[in-house]
Amino acid sequence: MAGSTPYGSRLRSAGWVHIAPRSSVLEEVLADLDEVLAPVASPIHVYTSLPTWKPLAIVPGRPPGRTGGAGFNSLHIDCVNSEFPPDYVVMTCVHPDPKGGGASILAPCVDRLGGLSQGSRTLLEKLEFEGPPGDGLGAVGGTLANYRLDMGDGFFRYTGRHLDDDGLAFQARQALLELDRVLLAGAHRVMLGPNEALIVDQRRTLHGRLPLGNDVGQPGYDSSRLLVQRFYRATAS
Repeated sequence: MAGSTPYGSRLRSAGWVHIAPRSSVLEEVLADLDEVLAPVASPIHVYTSLPTWKPLAIVPGRPPGRTGGAGFNSLHIDCVNSEFPPDYVVMTCVHPDPKGGGASILAPCVDRLGGLSQGSRTLLEKLEFEGPPGDGLGAVGGTLANYRLDMGDGFFRYTGRHLDDDGLAFQARQALLELDRVLLAGAHRVMLGPNEALIVDQRRTLHGRLPLGNDVGQPGYDSSRLLVQRFYRATAS
């Protein structure tokens, strides 16, 4: 149980935990994960048009760094510009990348601005971002049209996709690049095997993914890697 087992201790100390399966049956693995989190959180249905265990499949032809793409998936929290992002995200591996790529990356984000130069920190404390619309999302409140990295709600609202904004001023881009380097320098790498899972505390840890294997983008490359993802809301202690 998350409140009393070594998994719970690891989640509290590190902000994420790697779960080894107790069963080879996926349905039993997913039920176990609900049980692990039950003392501290309950599942929520965010992407209401999809199952609560949302498939994270590779979609041939998708831009490499986007959801469903096979390239580097930058560090981020999910629902970055939602009013109330999920407190926990759980990702369970159904089928790993046959070429051995796609490792998850996890980076602590508590007081990460403290590791920056004073100029970058001052700039990023005030910098506002525009978020995409969040139509069709449930259990996360409304969509914030503008938001900062630190809104005072315990979340570090970062995504590497901030760097995709062509309208960023030069100094803002340099500050974000510095932040990205600091985050990646402190990141851990975890390769998930079948039925293994990651529980991530979104208030303390950013997550992303390394590119898939070396035949990505070639005609007929194997796109069978599949994870399923579920979100959770912390319950009152």
